[in-house]
Amino acid sequence: MLTEKLIIRKPNIKIILVGFLSFFRLTIFNALICPLEVCGILYFAYCLLIPRKDCIEILGNNIYKNVEKLLILWSFTQLISDIFNQSDFKSSFKGILTPIVILLSTRLILIIY
Repeated sequence: MLTEKLIIRKPNIKIILVGFLSFFRLTIFNALICPLEVCGILYFAYCLLIPRKDCIEILGNNIYKNVEKLLILWSFTQLISDIFNQSDFKSSFKGILTPIVILLSTRLILIIY
């Protein structure tokens, strides 16, 4: 007969914080932006100012690097498309920054976990 044990885990505050930050929406430049995206941008700026020697393995993963390259390619093609279509600066700026913000937010989530 198998004995079943009840395993109670402590809640991970990081997961709760990410869920809490993802719930709110801010309006910046007439666009909805998640506070998690703002945290991702601020964390990236922090890492640029204070370089860290320890490297996270997932950021060196080939899958992550390929996704990173595709998001940067998306940003460049958006820029070229906006130049050819002569889009206004505001919508062009939002379109170019969207893949970069996705990349920074994904990076922060991977670092948190």
